[in-house]
Amino acid sequence: MKRKKFLALALAGVMTAATLTACAPLEDLYDWFFGGGSGSASRGNGVNLVELNDKDYNGLKKQIMDRLGLNDGDVTTPDRSRKALEEVVGKLDAAMLDTDNKLNTAGQKALNDVAKSQLQWNNGMCIDVMKLSPARAAAADADSAISEDRTLYRAEYTNGNGGIFGVGGAEVEPGQPPETGRETYTSDLEAYWSVNANIGSRKDDSKVDLFVGTFTKNGETYLAVAALWELGW
Repeated sequence: MKRKKFLALALAGVMTAATLTACAPLEDLYDWFFGGGSGSASRGNGVNLVELNDKDYNGLKKQIMDRLGLNDGDVTTPDRSRKALEEVVGKLDAAMLDTDNKLNTAGQKALNDVAKSQLQWNNGMCIDVMKLSPARAAAADADSAISEDRTLYRAEYTNGNGGIFGVGGAEVEPGQPPETGRETYTSDLEAYWSVNANIGSRKDDSKVDLFVGTFTKNGETYLAVAALWELGW
């Protein structure tokens, strides 16, 4: 008798799971099985990426938006920018940041893979990562101003010489114009004010996909910023 009851309960569980799988998004199934709510933390691959609100860290998100020349009406719901940062979290190691807490050329090279994965045609992207000090990471009202001269990663996928981050571009014969009609990936480390100008020349009436958040890795807390936009040319 007990065996029949056990089999009946097991069958009911299988049918319930099958119904949920057919009707509910995977994200909701995750919450149903493991708990959790509708917060802004990314959990798909164990990434603890949490979006900042307007008041966190003394309004740090607003400071960054100001450095990028963005208002609330310029920004769309984070999607590709969040996914890009999930890749960044997986790749980040100490060698990617200089002693001045800025991305370096090793970081640029690693982030080229993220750009290759996440950039759509005729789009631009910028990414910034910085370590937050223990006191700053713990304080909700910490002073976290971002200088307009601070450098961050910027990349584009658009027409050019056909190179992929400086490799494999078309060679130009002496006296001939450069090749400009091939699909090309480029990247650089640029100041916020320069990226601001690039975002400002994006396609008319288009919005910027922006994510500003924090994550922890190897016991350290980091600020993470990503923005993607459609180029205006």
